[in-house]
Amino acid sequence: MPDLSSGDRKELSAALEVFGGATVGRALHKNPSEKSEACKAVKERLLAYADEEHLRPGKMVRATSQILGRLLRAQVWGAFSKALEVHSELFGTFLRDHRVARKEVESAVSRCYSELMARVGDTNERVADGAEDALQLMLDCEAVRQTGVMQEKLVVPIKSQSSQSREAR
Repeated sequence: MPDLSSGDRKELSAALEVFGGATVGRALHKNPSEKSEACKAVKERLLAYADEEHLRPGKMVRATSQILGRLLRAQVWGAFSKALEVHSELFGTFLRDHRVARKEVESAVSRCYSELMARVGDTNERVADGAEDALQLMLDCEAVRQTGVMQEKLVVPIKSQSSQSREAR
């Protein structure tokens, strides 16, 4: 497990508490197979979650979205596709089956949205399509729709790199 910086520890505090240092370390590892193992561990934990656990559903969503924000940045297709599976489990099943505070849902959407929007423009068609499907899944999720956060984010214009560079001149 790589040593985590104080910034990483702060950003991933809930993930460290819920999934442990070994899983978080794998998620941050440069090796794609380590990232895939982290995805597998997170997905298994989500699937095994029971309401009677000492862990609130909101904290589970926060922890999962913290680690998912990092996993969705994976440059290798295998690791990225595993991260999409975790995303699907979180937004397709977990949020449907468990009551989660609006604030936690909004936070999870915000974390994942920015990473997925960055990947929609990827030159690799598989990556772009996977990110697009993941965004659609978020839109289809009732808990996400109730917050209205996706609708707000989708109406904000996207500035292209070329228009930003022209403005800077």
